[in-house]
Amino acid sequence: MNDHDQIRVDTHTKHIVVYLRGQFTGGEETDTMQRIITSPSSGETKHVILDLAEVTYVNSSFMSALLASQSNLSRRGGSLVLTAVPETLQRIFAVTRLNNVFQSHLSVGEAERSLSI
Repeated sequence: MNDHDQIRVDTHTKHIVVYLRGQFTGGEETDTMQRIITSPSSGETKHVILDLAEVTYVNSSFMSALLASQSNLSRRGGSLVLTAVPETLQRIFAVTRLNNVFQSHLSVGEAERSLSI
């Protein structure tokens, strides 16, 4: 985990996997997550797989950061894919209809296969 002990990043050739843990409430942890997701990668398009299995709470600032991150990646030809979304977050995504915006998979491996990487 990084300096927040809430974010771990595994870097691969064409994608990164970002593992989140705990609460994301629009503070420094959310800013760090967004910076990691959207930081340019030496000219190569990055696909980002965001594992939410250990996320316990989010607020609207987190959701806004996800949307901004996805928009940023899309403009560069990349994608943001969510994995292991906890049931409580699935309900939030459904109520806000963001489940129609984000691609979601049960596992990181499934997400990697869907991206053909």
